[in-house]
Amino acid sequence: MSSYYKYTSPIGDILFETSETALIRLAFEDCLKSSEKLQIVDMRSHVSSPVVEQTFRWLDLYFNGKRPDFIPSLDYHATDFQKKVYKLAQSIPYGATTSYGAIAKSIAKVDNRSFMSAQAVGTALRNNPILLVIPCHRIVAADGSLSGFAAGIERKRWLLDYECENLSILHP
Repeated sequence: MSSYYKYTSPIGDILFETSETALIRLAFEDCLKSSEKLQIVDMRSHVSSPVVEQTFRWLDLYFNGKRPDFIPSLDYHATDFQKKVYKLAQSIPYGATTSYGAIAKSIAKVDNRSFMSAQAVGTALRNNPILLVIPCHRIVAADGSLSGFAAGIERKRWLLDYECENLSILHP
């Protein structure tokens, strides 16, 4: 059985869904389809499991300018290709970026293929079920421009600027 929780961040309310053992989904509330009727458990008054506590702690650390040094248990439905893309996205360091093309080349190399489409990577990331924790906001176009983020380009810009600011505070 899933439970839904709300977290208030500086850039909008975040809803996350958990099972008893894992984080299943994390999205900005205003990006959910209006047809999705969620029964949200209160913000923090009903923390029901270690994964809920871990997710709140992860979000607190992140939005207080600290790099979370753990990832809550994750459980999401994805194709094998999407899982490869998400795993590579998780390897991008806090405050850093890479391109869709670089991820595509990395997957092509591992899969012993001559080519992988950067657009396929973008399509996989469009379906990222766990924003922020799977940091697809750190992936940019080949020319460094911001493109494609399910929660909007302005949020992507804010997140990247925020990480860079906090990275310089953590490591002057």
